[in-house]
Amino acid sequence: MKVFAAAAFVSLVAAVATAGQACPPPTPANIFIGFSGSSSQCSAFGTEPCFSNETILFSVVPFGYSLNCETHTISWNFGDTTVASGPSASHSYATPGTYVVTMTMTSSTTTITLSQSINVAMPAPALNPDILAVLAAALAAIALIRSR
Repeated sequence: MKVFAAAAFVSLVAAVATAGQACPPPTPANIFIGFSGSSSQCSAFGTEPCFSNETILFSVVPFGYSLNCETHTISWNFGDTTVASGPSASHSYATPGTYVVTMTMTSSTTTITLSQSINVAMPAPALNPDILAVLAAALAAIALIRSR
C-alpha cells in the first residue's frame, strides 16, 4: 500500500504543478498498472505470486501525470474473460496460472493500452497445530529408537 500512497502523493504534486497548464498526454512513461494482493502481499513491483481466490486491487498509477487533469474512461480486462471499469478495480482469479491484465485509458486526446502479467499460485496450506504435534512426537520417537 505504500506504493499506492507514494504514487498518490506524486500525482498530487503533479496536479499542483500542472494547474492551469494543458494536460500532457498519458504515455507508458507516466501511467502504470499497479496491483496488490490482500493476503499474498503480491504487487506489480515484487516477485511474489498472488494467490488464487484472493482479492487483488488493480489501480492506474500515475507518475508525473494527473488523472484529475481531464476526464478519463478506464477499462480493465483481467485475462480470464472478466472485465471492469474505473481507475481501480478488485478481482480474484479462481485458478492458478499466468494472466495478462490489460488496462485501456481514453482521454480527450489519447487512448493508451497497457498490459501487465500477473502470476497466480495456490496459497500454501495452513498448518494444523494438532498435526504438527503428532509429527513432532513421531520424529521424537524415531530419534529415540535410532539412538538405542
